[in-house]
Amino acid sequence: MSVEQISATLQTAMTEVLESMCFILPGEPVDMAAFAGEPWMEHTLTFHGPEEGRFGIRAPRPVAVRIASDFLGEDPVDLSEQQVGEVMNELANMVCGNVLGHCYHDHAFALTSPTVMNPVTQEQGAQFDWEEGVLVAWVKTY
Repeated sequence: MSVEQISATLQTAMTEVLESMCFILPGEPVDMAAFAGEPWMEHTLTFHGPEEGRFGIRAPRPVAVRIASDFLGEDPVDLSEQQVGEVMNELANMVCGNVLGHCYHDHAFALTSPTVMNPVTQEQGAQFDWEEGVLVAWVKTY
């Protein structure tokens, strides 16, 4: 399957995961200039199976905190950096697994543990917008 076909499922995968795990619904496109001065967090993993490649998600730090807050049901001010990072890791696992499940119904994949990508890449794939932010996901096959 081509990276274009896999990438086409990113939007669906992000929507399914964010709606079911974080109660975040898609919305209008976000003005990216609103996050121009914010640091971004990016978490990546590799996958091995019928296709091999790399998957990543990234979000402005305030958006990552909001996602973690919704996922954990905690007040954003009470979250540690570790908790935010762990939620972003879990989100990377869930979205990648969802994408691969959509593309390869009857195949198994091994996913590595997500890691923080620093500096943040400029890889593009799909963008999930909602009223409070943006999440970008991308995939590359080898």
